Amino acid sequence: MGEVYPDHNGRLRQIHSMQMTENYVVVAETSYMYDPCVRKFWNDSQAGWEQEFKFEDTVDGNVTIMSKNGTVVATISVPPMMITHVLGAYEDAESGELRFDVIKYNDARAYTYFTYIDIILNGEPHPDNMTEITRYTLNMSPWELKDITNLVKTDIKQSFEFSNINPMYQSKPYKYAYMTKNLFKLHGAVLKLNVDDGTIIEKELPDGLFPSEPIFVPHPNA
Repeated sequence: MGEVYPDHNGRLRQIHSMQMTENYVVVAETSYMYDPCVRKFWNDSQAGWEQEFKFEDTVDGNVTIMSKNGTVVATISVPPMMITHVLGAYEDAESGELRFDVIKYNDARAYTYFTYIDIILNGEPHPDNMTEITRYTLNMSPWELKDITNLVKTDIKQSFEFSNINPMYQSKPYKYAYMTKNLFKLHGAVLKLNVDDGTIIEKELPDGLFPSEPIFVPHPNA
C-alpha cells in the first residue's frame, strides 16, 4: 500500500548492536530501513515491523564511529548489509586500523521469513551461507574502509547466530568467538571459532534440543 519514501537519506536504519574499542563506539547502521510512509498507508492485516522496514539491497550501509564523549568522528559507507549480533572490536595502534567483527546477512529473511512458526516447523533448511562472520577493517587516519573479510576458513554451511566472546577481551584483540548454528532448525550446534586461522570446533546438540544465546563462563582455572 502506497510508495516507499524515495530518499533513503531520510529513512531511519535498523541498528541491532553496537561495539566499543578502547577509544570509540562503532555503530553499524544497516540497509534494513524504516519507511515513514507506512504511517499514511497503514495496513491492519500486517504486523508493524513487517510493513515498517524493508531491506534495500542497492543502498549501502553506514558505519558511524563515535568518540566515547558522544562526538561523531566519521560515517563510512559499506556495501549493503544487515547485521545482527557481533563479536569483538578493537584498535591496532601499530597499523592505525580499527577492526570490528559481526554476523552479517545479505538480506533480512532472518526477520521476514525464517522466524515464522510455519517455516520453523516445516523443516525447510536455511540456505547455504545464509550468514557470514565478517571482519570490517577501517583505516583510522583518514577514516575509510580498508577491507572486508570472511573470518571462517572451514568448509561449513554457514548459518550462524547469537555470537559471544570472553568479556575480558572486549575492546581488545581476541582469538575465540562462540555462537550457534542452525537456529530453530534441525542439527542445532554450538561453535567455537578461532578468528586468527578461521577453524571451527562444532558440537551438535542432541535431538529435541536447540541452541539459543550462549553465555560465556570462563573456566575457574583458565
